[in-house]
Amino acid sequence: FETTLNPVAGGWQYQASIPGWTDPANIPVEIRKTTAGVAYDGINYLELDSTMNSWISQIIKTVAGQVYE
Repeated sequence: FETTLNPVAGGWQYQASIPGWTDPANIPVEIRKTTAGVAYDGINYLELDSTMNSWISQIIKTVAGQVYE
C-alpha cells in the first residue's frame, strides 16, 4: 500500500480503489499510517472495516516450480 497516497503520521485516508488490488464489494477502505498500530512492513497499512466490513483481493501470476518471497 506504499504506492497509494498516504496520510500524515497518525492519520488515515479513505481510498475508493488501490492500484493492483480489486475491491469486489466496492466499499472504500482506509489507508492508515501509525494510527492504532504500525505496518508489519513499510509505512502504510489497510483497515478493512472503516465504514463497514469489506475485503480486497489480488491476482498474482505464478509459474509452477518457482520460489516466491
